[in-house]
Amino acid sequence: MAMTKCKECGNDVSNKARTCPNCGVKLKRSSMLKLFGYIILALIILPIIAATFSSKSDSSSPSSSAPLDTETQNTPAKDYSEVRVCAPQALEQLDKLPDGTRIEGIAAKYIRTGPAFSYAAESEGVSQDQKMYVLKEQNGWMNFRVTENEAGWSAWVPKDKTISLDDLLKMREVKFGACPNQSSLDMSVRCVKDYLRRISHDPDSLKFEQWSKVYYNDDGWTVRCEYRGKNTFGAYVRNANWFVIQHGQVIEMADGNKYTEN
Repeated sequence: MAMTKCKECGNDVSNKARTCPNCGVKLKRSSMLKLFGYIILALIILPIIAATFSSKSDSSSPSSSAPLDTETQNTPAKDYSEVRVCAPQALEQLDKLPDGTRIEGIAAKYIRTGPAFSYAAESEGVSQDQKMYVLKEQNGWMNFRVTENEAGWSAWVPKDKTISLDDLLKMREVKFGACPNQSSLDMSVRCVKDYLRRISHDPDSLKFEQWSKVYYNDDGWTVRCEYRGKNTFGAYVRNANWFVIQHGQVIEMADGNKYTEN
């Protein structure tokens, strides 16, 4: 037990005593003990205060681990109900290119404007791959816009001349398999690259230079590729071909002018 001196009488007194047993004066407890007590109290209270303020801050501001989706915030609300395209059974020839390629779609005679759909729209019809953003429906007719935002012209068309984009993709997949994936780096299609390596004289010399988008027609999925490779004489030859794909396999390599990109 530690001892200390009474400041009044000088007698030895325990440092835990509240009064001097000799003269009865009240004793002041050690300042070190008080300091130690304050430190313990602070260690208990401060984390509680910090947690309280942190909780309030989290509830009033976005979390740093969840960045703001600025694209979503800046994108206007969608005002159309679905996306539709020309139904296969409604396709008619709209035009014919000099090379003989037919442009098909819904004929202009079915595109209407004005009250009760009484006026013919000033258009050449709706081409086969044109997306139609549905605004409303009435009496078997569909009011559509040709762009996702309000910038595009709008008109009416019989709904039975159209098909939902989702249903059309399902029909195509049943007939020819899923649409071939294109690389996000160079738009290449793996089954086409594999096909060319199998038939090339020097597969290691192949260099793929340019790819089109993947298109759909009556033959299947089609993609155009420009490439070069060594021939039997060791010289590089450049080629451009269309490749017809069904169920993930190339079934035909066609001349580069057989199809058009549109």
